[in-house]
Amino acid sequence: MADISIRKWIRWESHSPTPPTSTIVLTSPQRRFVDIRVLLPLPTPPDSELPLEQLEWAIAGTSTSSPVLNPKTKEVEYSHCVWSHWIDSRVNNRDAGADEGDNYPVEGHPELTLERGRMVNPASGRVEGYEEMWVAGEVRA
Repeated sequence: MADISIRKWIRWESHSPTPPTSTIVLTSPQRRFVDIRVLLPLPTPPDSELPLEQLEWAIAGTSTSSPVLNPKTKEVEYSHCVWSHWIDSRVNNRDAGADEGDNYPVEGHPELTLERGRMVNPASGRVEGYEEMWVAGEVRA
């Protein structure tokens, strides 16, 4: 199934959630994805051409998702996801390190997913824990 995800915010370890970018991820039924993150604020008028410096991160590749069951209830507790980068605006090769996280449903909000993992924080240059809140976009044929 195809998927559109829009990031609401990211939170690095001991910081508050912030939306530093306008982020959208498009994923095909074959699990190929494109993830574009543009620094905020966006220029006005909205149809203005963006300078390359406004691009925080752009990646594309394939993804896998494996359900993780609760040992007591045997129900899916979360999904462990791995994103393999074919293209990455931050590095010149495919060996950019692991890009993986755990996606949790948000109770009472089926359109939301909370992603937790570790990756390089572009502000600090260090690998840090993070949380991202994603909202499902509508896919139209």
